[in-house]
Amino acid sequence: MFKFKNIKLLITSFVIVSLFYPNTYKLIYDNIDKTRIILSINKTDLKVIDSKTNKSKIAILFSGGYKTIYDKAFPIIENNNLIANVGFIPSLENEDGYMNYSELSSLYIKGWNILNQTYSHEKNMYFKCDELISDIIKAKKYMDTHYLDFASDSVIIPYGEVNPYLIKLLKENNFCSIKTSDNIILMDGEIEYCHLKVININNSTTVEQFEEFISRCKKNNYFCIVMFDRLDDNNYNRNSNYCSIEKFKRIIDTILKHNNEYEVVTYNNLISKKN
Repeated sequence: MFKFKNIKLLITSFVIVSLFYPNTYKLIYDNIDKTRIILSINKTDLKVIDSKTNKSKIAILFSGGYKTIYDKAFPIIENNNLIANVGFIPSLENEDGYMNYSELSSLYIKGWNILNQTYSHEKNMYFKCDELISDIIKAKKYMDTHYLDFASDSVIIPYGEVNPYLIKLLKENNFCSIKTSDNIILMDGEIEYCHLKVININNSTTVEQFEEFISRCKKNNYFCIVMFDRLDDNNYNRNSNYCSIEKFKRIIDTILKHNNEYEVVTYNNLISKKN
């Protein structure tokens, strides 16, 4: 845990700020909960997932940063001693139905990769590459300055389609990967596709289909990403992007049933060229 070596100096600094820079003091005071969380995060505290087995690799990835991920999925992941990953859209932080900074920080400290899902997640950006790269860079800067930086250079493209010109812009700005609708483009060195398959779990996906999917991946030596959007029993039958809590539990149980063959890893571990 982060600790100040000279607490007297810290207190003195706050007193000086309050007397001579009242606006700065007000900003700190108004955001004291966030400030406390930031100061408490130290990279030595993080749970590091370092895979050294020959098992097939699976990454569990949640899109959008919805609050149900923290409320419903996180306890299930934790209780089964697993790890997962989540896309983060900074402009939606604290919006109704989305995770706040405290919740995201809790996932980060537990070892989850927090991926860059752009700052605004606007629609119809395929031909607006210059605007989109600016939005992605803005999200990265936000994540880096808020200590959510382990995977801020891994991008999830809004709505899955990536313009080849955007790939060039991302590589020039030192981003390492792009998650599209059905694959991951690696840019750390030569531009190439990752050897993996993606399955999106929604209200029409059956557990049997999922089990068949991971069996095919194992047979053909593919890594796999299991994608979830929203978890919600109330809207399960009305929106194709939702997955019920019960189905999510069964998907996790299926993975655990095959734990002698499959290993659940972080996104960064999955795309590492060391694999």
